[in-house]
Amino acid sequence: MTIQHETFGVLLLKRGKAGPYWLHEADADGELAISIDAVGSAAPTESQVNFYRDVFDDIDATYARVSKYLALEHQKTHRKPVAVDWRQTFQLGGIHIPLDGSRLLPWEITFECLTDRSGFLFTCHFENDKLVHVSIDT
Repeated sequence: MTIQHETFGVLLLKRGKAGPYWLHEADADGELAISIDAVGSAAPTESQVNFYRDVFDDIDATYARVSKYLALEHQKTHRKPVAVDWRQTFQLGGIHIPLDGSRLLPWEITFECLTDRSGFLFTCHFENDKLVHVSIDT
């Protein structure tokens, strides 16, 4: 099933281990991959739209929440510090939005590393609205 959503664009309903979710695939460079937990085939809720807006309306504040951890991981993987303007080192790659847009449920935000265009993805995992882990993938 596919829908056109006012905020998220084209969404495809998928079934995962944890249940159904909507997926917006990043088809163009710089476009965000978005996954949104769902109940059955219900469209994303207003609270999920608000969650998305809260995270991206002040992306500098969102980055500040994870900057210390991303800087450590970046130093380990690339042996150099994050640029003073973090946007020279990272760009947003994606977000996973929990049911009801509840920050108490697990959610994720992914930053793509721009250093040497290596393709590293740094995913920040949150539980109870606290960063619990940063995973790195290519």
